[in-house]
Amino acid sequence: QCNFGAGTYSWARLTADRKVSMPRPRFAKVAVVLVCCLLLYVGWVISSPGPDTSVRIHQPVVLRSTHEKKAALQDRVAPLGHTSRGPGIPHLPPHQTVTIATTTPPTTPTTPKPFITDRHPPFRPEVSKNKLDDARPARDLITQAVFSNSLDGESDPHGRQLPQKTPTSPVPFNDGQLPGEVDWDPESLTNSSSLEKLGRSFDVRGYLRPQHMDKGDGDPMLSFSFNQVASDNTPPNRAINDLSNPKCLHYPLHNNPRLSTSIIICFHNEARSALLRTIVSILNRTPDHLVHEIILVDDASKDAMDGQLLTSIPKVKLIRLPKRQGLIRARLEGVAMAQGPVLTFLDSHCEVTKRWLEPLLSRVEEHPNHIVSPVIDIISKDTMEYIPTSLSVKGGFGPNLNFRWDQMTNKEAITIKDNMEPFQTPAIAGGLFSVKKEWFLSRGQYDSEMEIWGGENIELSLRAWMCGGKLEIVPCSHVGHIFRTSMPYSFGEGNSYHTTVGRNLRRTAEVWLDDYKHMFYDVNPSALQINFGDVSERLALKKDLNCKPFQWYLDNVYPELKFPDPKDTTYSFIRQGSLCLDSLGDNIHQPYSELRPCNQNRPYQRWAFTSAHTIKQGLLCLTHGNHGIMQTPVLQLCSGNDSQQFQMVPPGLIQYGTSLHCLQSQGGVPVLARCSSGVAEQLWTLQKFGHTDVA
Repeated sequence: QCNFGAGTYSWARLTADRKVSMPRPRFAKVAVVLVCCLLLYVGWVISSPGPDTSVRIHQPVVLRSTHEKKAALQDRVAPLGHTSRGPGIPHLPPHQTVTIATTTPPTTPTTPKPFITDRHPPFRPEVSKNKLDDARPARDLITQAVFSNSLDGESDPHGRQLPQKTPTSPVPFNDGQLPGEVDWDPESLTNSSSLEKLGRSFDVRGYLRPQHMDKGDGDPMLSFSFNQVASDNTPPNRAINDLSNPKCLHYPLHNNPRLSTSIIICFHNEARSALLRTIVSILNRTPDHLVHEIILVDDASKDAMDGQLLTSIPKVKLIRLPKRQGLIRARLEGVAMAQGPVLTFLDSHCEVTKRWLEPLLSRVEEHPNHIVSPVIDIISKDTMEYIPTSLSVKGGFGPNLNFRWDQMTNKEAITIKDNMEPFQTPAIAGGLFSVKKEWFLSRGQYDSEMEIWGGENIELSLRAWMCGGKLEIVPCSHVGHIFRTSMPYSFGEGNSYHTTVGRNLRRTAEVWLDDYKHMFYDVNPSALQINFGDVSERLALKKDLNCKPFQWYLDNVYPELKFPDPKDTTYSFIRQGSLCLDSLGDNIHQPYSELRPCNQNRPYQRWAFTSAHTIKQGLLCLTHGNHGIMQTPVLQLCSGNDSQQFQMVPPGLIQYGTSLHCLQSQGGVPVLARCSSGVAEQLWTLQKFGHTDVA
């Protein structure tokens, strides 16, 4: 008999109800027992309460034992298609604590839902709530993204622009941090051994709390031009995978430098979370004896406590400037305080990796006249994801003097990856580098008349190469940097990005480009309107150091930079009496030119006559658009075709190609008319730049 709670049934009663005569074979009894058991199981399942699948992240449970942490990780990744400790899941050190978002403990074990957050934008697949098979591939991606130890990848940077992002797996946010977690346990943060070097008197939470921003509090990009929510919710002691190549360990000097360094970090209204993460990464990933001091230069931040509270951290010193000086002069203040034999400059939103400093110091120790830069990796401004960059690029610039990344040849890139030796670079990005203090001072430090930011790295690069030094990138050293696409701060009262950077670049061009400076003005005509100050001291420094000419730099350091030979180009005003030919370049909707009163400070009256018989201004050339007499030339992109051919012929005619048509002024507008030396409106004078008889 089987009792189901709704009545008692027997074989005899069953056959009686059906009013049939049935045999009673032995196997039938066994079948009835199995059916009874199955019905009992189904009834138990129906009557049991379902699991609580809601997620309430405001009730954290802190797991303190290693066993609990491992179990939590296994529970978290189990539905992701992995068994036990899946490949790539890191072991958790006993000092770390893990905060797991969960619900009130249910009566039966539940499987937590996968977290898909803004921290990993490359891995945001849609996950079905009802179909585990549909969700498994997406969950596998999340597991691979968070726990993968593979960081190999190639990228091609562009502009001052950043090296392009490569499809590589992001690193864990900190030891034991689970995917998607954005809240830390205060006690675990305070007691973590990875924060012990901050000292007992430094209150991590107290420092970060006043500026902390959560999702929904406003525009996270507004204050710092990177995602403040992502930064504030990234622990200051997050782990970053060891990016050093095993070949780097074979160089004895890389592992045992004898020099220490003063690390100089300037900041102005920086995010506290980013600044603290920079300092923590230095203290945690640098041998203590190599860091002589960490000098913070607060460039008149609104909140003095941004830097003041950090002075309780061992080795940290603070200089607070009462008035905004900008990066260049702020760094000079740090140099004046530095006591270490080597200077290392870092930006205030960086994270260093393991063994980042040893290769830099070793190289400076071996070659005191070298300025050495680490490989600069990307920290995403949107997610704080750490992204390794390529070893196939080096620093450079164009005729406009804007920094860019140049792609190496395949042969060069393969050679570097094979031997991991430092390689020469025509220019450095400027934010991160090490240099022997004595040599840096002897070569003029920075140009103190430059303003705020911009161009100082190009000036330093040219001065180093042309005055007896070298620039190198050290592939065994990696430092991450948050690259921003806009500036979150102003450039001073009455100044803009254009005027500030333009001033700095003009000073660079006037001192270091020699006759090639006209190439800079050719592509930056508006820079001629910017006051660049007095450069006599820098010119005297160049002479005293017996620096090489820019032509030497082009021939020996940067032959890839194709500057036209100055001898092939004549830069002049095109005058007719007191009037000069003006391109009207400040009117982007006007392709024509006209005659205006000569003004030496007006860049749109400066023209380049090239050996290719073109008259150009920047990227535009004077062009005869329609063949015929009395046609007005227009300005079009230089192409080298016949319609852009002009030449100067005696006694002052500007002839169009080999035709009989010449440039003539008519009613203040240049037109093409039949050539005649007897027509005064066709006679022009070329006035070179700098002559005082141009008003």
